[in-house]
Formats: sequence, structure tokens, C-alpha cells
Amino acid sequence: DFGARLYSPRTATWLSPAPLAEKYYSISPYTYCAGNPVNLVDSSGMTDYFSNFGIYLFSDDILNGEIRIIYENYLKDFFNGDLTGDLILTLYSNSVPFSRAVRQDIMSQESALKVYEHYNYTSLPLVIDNSIGGNFQFNNSGKDRSLFRISVNIEKNARTYEDGYLMDNYFNLANALNAHEGIGHFDLYLRLGFEKYKRIQANVREIYATYSQMIDQSWEYTTPGFKKRVNKYLEKQINGEKR
Repeated sequence: DFGARLYSPRTATWLSPAPLAEKYYSISPYTYCAGNPVNLVDSSGMTDYFSNFGIYLFSDDILNGEIRIIYENYLKDFFNGDLTGDLILTLYSNSVPFSRAVRQDIMSQESALKVYEHYNYTSLPLVIDNSIGGNFQFNNSGKDRSLFRISVNIEKNARTYEDGYLMDNYFNLANALNAHEGIGHFDLYLRLGFEKYKRIQANVREIYATYSQMIDQSWEYTTPGFKKRVNKYLEKQINGEKR
């Protein structure tokens, strides 16, 4: 028994799915740590903690979707097992929300990008580009797929607020990154091809990508503030307004 799921040492397989398998629609629910057990640890599939270097540490048993960053000076105690009091309360009090860690330079933007990469299941690489208008942007500069990227506006994401900082919640982050950019843009491009994709008006592509977010399974778990902002964005695109 490995906490949240049962493992069979004889067949080297998991006998039960991860409790939050629905948020990772592109990965088998019986896959442990996105198929990367050497670098990742997931005891329960719940709230995610990272170091301020962007290294994924573990998940606790609180189903709230938070992404929290543990202070550098606390990591030594964590790895040495030098913890006192209630573990969850201790971890929580010695960590900060993801966006705050970026705003207050507790972690660098390069380290923050590693957090985004942890939730990226689009098969496309992520790059930092704080000049883009949105939070994320699918970039296809031509027909060469090796040049495709998803740009991440680290600065804007750390300051995007709608009844709470939106990218502090991994359901919000994963929905915007994977459902909007991955399914709504990249998959559409793959289905239509370069010429047909480019012939579609930009706002129509955005409307399609936004609807892709809203019908994705992860949408159910996103925060009310996130839903409110996405609905506002959809209305602007339908009315032909810019971002």
C-alpha cells in the first residue's frame, strides 16, 4: 500500500487509479508521477508542494488545488525529517502561494517555469515570454513543428487576480495550459494543418480554445474566480474585442 494507491510488486503495476486522475486527462489513471518516479514523488495525489527552485516535492491530503512553495531555509529541516507539531500545519506555515513566491522573488522565473512544466502535458516545450498579451500563448512560427512552443507570461500570471490569484491553483493552471493551449490550439492545428489553421480568424480560434477549456474535465475543479475570468474573456472574443 503506497498511501493513495495499491501496488502489486509481482506484476509491477498499480491496482487502483490515482484519486485525482481526472485532472490529468492525457495520462493513464494508473500511472505514477506522470511516468517519472525517479524525479517525482506523489504520496496522495492532492495539494502540491515545490521547493523555491521549482522542484516538485510531494502532495498532501488536502483537496484544494493549491500550489505552494516551501522556503529555502526550511528545505534542510524537511529533508532531514526535523519536523515538529502537525505535519500539514507545519508545511503550510513554512510555505507561500506560488504567485507570491514569484512576486516577492522567493523563486526565480526560471524556477517558476519548472512548476509550469510539471503540469504541462501538451508535448510542447514551455518558454518564458513576459511580452505576450495573455497568460499563455501557442506559438507556431511555420510548418516546422520542432519550433512550436507555448509561451508563459510568468509576470502576468503571478499578478492575475479574480477573487484570488488564479495561478496558485493547479486546476486553473492545468486547464489554461493543457485544455486551452494544448487542445484548443495545438490539437486544432494538428487536425487542420498550417494553411487551414491560419485562415481561421484569431478571435474564432480563441473562442474554440476557450470552449475547449469549458468542456474539459478539469473545468469542474477550477475556482469560481477562474471561471468568471474565462467567461469574461469568451465574451470579449465573441464581441471581437482584443485581449
